[in-house]
Amino acid sequence: MKKILFIIVTGIVFSLYSNTGGIQATNQQINNPIYSFSDNRIDAPDGYKWVKLKAIKSYVLQPNGWFFNIEQQNKTYAYFVTKEDYTKDPNQMFATGFSLNALTDIGSKKAIDFSETMFINLKKQGTLLESKKIDDENLVGKIFIVQIGKTIIKYKIVGNKKTNKVYIASFETPADKWEENKDTANIILDNLNFNQNY
Repeated sequence: MKKILFIIVTGIVFSLYSNTGGIQATNQQINNPIYSFSDNRIDAPDGYKWVKLKAIKSYVLQPNGWFFNIEQQNKTYAYFVTKEDYTKDPNQMFATGFSLNALTDIGSKKAIDFSETMFINLKKQGTLLESKKIDDENLVGKIFIVQIGKTIIKYKIVGNKKTNKVYIASFETPADKWEENKDTANIILDNLNFNQNY
């Protein structure tokens, strides 16, 4: 499956299958040591390390041996933790992995309404398998699973009602590999740390 980058055009978000045209990318595997949290944070689970998402003041878990990449277009930051190194694929594709699009400027729209609209649009792309609400202080949204053809995607979409930023996180894998990869999906998404004040 190709990388997905969300672009805001006249207030509407389109998911584009991109080939890095016009996108600044570091396209490198990060081999940093585990980023330590303050005392109220948990240590990384065995087989994972914390990676700091500096631009958005957040963190994500990276499985050992997986690849971490960063891309940016305007005020949208895209982060990828993938099983395959998509930078070596001529079509920039990966089959299994996590992506996070941080929309730091959505104009006059409200982040909570924006995230709800994203949920409505994304669940229509396939069969909705599971859905639950997220309400965590400033962060409000949904976590849900959609099957689109032969691919299963677990989404975590939240709007920060304090800072008016939107985070669209997903873990995708071939449907026939879901049982094999769902624990990784849950570990990454359940522990995805958004800054309440950013």
